[in-house]
Amino acid sequence: MRDDRKRLRTGAFVGLLATVFVLVAASVSGAALLKAGGLGSAATISLPEPVDTAFWLTARKGGGSAQIHTRGLVELVSVRGCARPAPTGQLPLTQIHIQTLTPGTGGSVSVKLTTGPLNMPICGQGASPSTVTAFKFAHLCVVKGDYVDFNVEGGFGPGFPQGVRYEVFGRAAGAVTDSFTSANGTNNGATLTGTAHAGVRLLMAMVIATGRDARGCR
Repeated sequence: MRDDRKRLRTGAFVGLLATVFVLVAASVSGAALLKAGGLGSAATISLPEPVDTAFWLTARKGGGSAQIHTRGLVELVSVRGCARPAPTGQLPLTQIHIQTLTPGTGGSVSVKLTTGPLNMPICGQGASPSTVTAFKFAHLCVVKGDYVDFNVEGGFGPGFPQGVRYEVFGRAAGAVTDSFTSANGTNNGATLTGTAHAGVRLLMAMVIATGRDARGCR
């Protein structure tokens, strides 16, 4: 399990509010906004790992780059899916983080910013693989070329020998999702070298405010 106090060093704490997407969408300004990523249909894939793992989309459906195209403020991140309980009934760890990643050499990325703890809904307890949950932020800045990832803590434990099944992925031709797994190895400043999952799409979308709406991210 990661130490969140270490994760949030160097001023990386990001203000947040997690709600159902339909409740927060209307609160996002309509000016100078760009949409990135896509939510697809119901999540059908999970990629469980027992310890800390970052997932980031590198190629979208159809093969286009998933890098951020502009400097701005990530106001809203929406994720489709849920955390699956164990077959024996134990409830899963639901805590996740959203991170910004900066490209490095040889296809690596480095972790720049990490949000505070967020929670995914639990499959079968008011949520399903079609559920969309949104997380609203105040200070999650990105620049052109960055990636935004979905970071989990693994959740190894009774009922979860391989980690929690976060069902937040779907099949999509041309899409590629990278992952990196290392116990306490996805903290701010860490260098991640991804393993590519071809044809797998992280079902995550962003709303990015630019210009004056970026509020401190210019």
